[in-house]
Amino acid sequence: MEPLLHKLHEATQHLVILDKTFKNKRNYESEIDFIIYEENSKRFEELANDDTIKKATLTIRKGLTKKVKVSFADEIYHQAERQMKISDLIEYLFLSRGIYFLFQGNSFKQDRVSILIELILRYVNLLMMYESLTVDKKLRGACLSNLDTILKQEYGYKELKSWKENVGLPKQKKRAPSEYFDSLLPKTAGGLWHEMLVFAFILRYDIGHIFSLLLNQKPISLTGKLSPPDLIILHKKTCRYYGIEIGNLKERQSGGFMSPSGIPVIPIDTQNSRISDRCPICSRWINICPKVIKDFSATPTSGDKAEDPCDEIRCLIYCDNFTLDEKINGKCPYMKFSYQRKINGDSFNFADNKHYHYHCCIKKDRRIIDAIKRDKNYKDLLELDKATHDNSSKDEITKLKGTLQNKFVYIKTHSVFYSELIKLIKMNH
Repeated sequence: MEPLLHKLHEATQHLVILDKTFKNKRNYESEIDFIIYEENSKRFEELANDDTIKKATLTIRKGLTKKVKVSFADEIYHQAERQMKISDLIEYLFLSRGIYFLFQGNSFKQDRVSILIELILRYVNLLMMYESLTVDKKLRGACLSNLDTILKQEYGYKELKSWKENVGLPKQKKRAPSEYFDSLLPKTAGGLWHEMLVFAFILRYDIGHIFSLLLNQKPISLTGKLSPPDLIILHKKTCRYYGIEIGNLKERQSGGFMSPSGIPVIPIDTQNSRISDRCPICSRWINICPKVIKDFSATPTSGDKAEDPCDEIRCLIYCDNFTLDEKINGKCPYMKFSYQRKINGDSFNFADNKHYHYHCCIKKDRRIIDAIKRDKNYKDLLELDKATHDNSSKDEITKLKGTLQNKFVYIKTHSVFYSELIKLIKMNH
């Protein structure tokens, strides 16, 4: 992420230097030019810093709030709704300026789409890692110390800095300063990353032309506003418009747009999306694995047969990033364990159909490894592993994978997949 942030810093510094240059009377040949700039600059700054018009509510935790005054300038960066403002900057980098990477002049370069998609997926993994601050007290302390010069006077900062337990999780102590914690990160619990992933999913499967409204959620007229969906698609085959609203419980907002516009809105359920599973053992998000990133980023070229989206990948069978021994011993940090029955006669406390880090499970109970090895199909797994890493023929490997297709279903990972959009993909086919 550093290259993008460095360029953003250069852009803001450029504007700062430009403004400073024009504020210095000694730099002018024409005094009239200086007077004009000074007059408009002073009035602009008065308006931008005027905090007598708007108020906002700051929240440390539920029930502990404070009203504050905010200005036009505070809409760029302020404790109030900071997570939204930071998210807007990120989406500007990827989904506004970043789109221009796909063009050479006015010519669209399809071969560059795969790079943009991989950048998005890699950054989503970084966003997931940021949320490890919920449980990693050492990392949280270092982050707060590094932000001290910016945050130390803020309402709620002292409470968070002195808090020594988990914070920002669905289940935690009532006094946890979670609302203030949430303000330090881009939209948490998948709020931002699902917006980026849905964009990538629509692009990857070529559903249609995307009109992103993520940076303009308040279209206005002189007398009011409209609350549009996050994205609008011009469907490739039907040439109809569809709105895409990302997130739950937004029916009223969607209805307020559909009625005047006549554009149907498809809601995307993010709470039950498998791409964002939080491990019940360590309370960390389970990241998108490198195989998924590689496969999902490999966009088809013109003329290729359209492929169906893949939801689930059985790691022991279809991933060759690790050997079989490395996988069952938990070397891959991305594998999931999810089951609701016994495995070859053995019961496990976490076989409750929730999705766990596999490596967290075997740290709790190494019997899982023995149960896998006792499976009657384990010999076929060994044969597949040998064929894969001995560079056997593709036909032989494909045949072995077919034999194991519905086996070892409890060890898996998930790709970027939104079932609500599958019908739009099929309409194109």
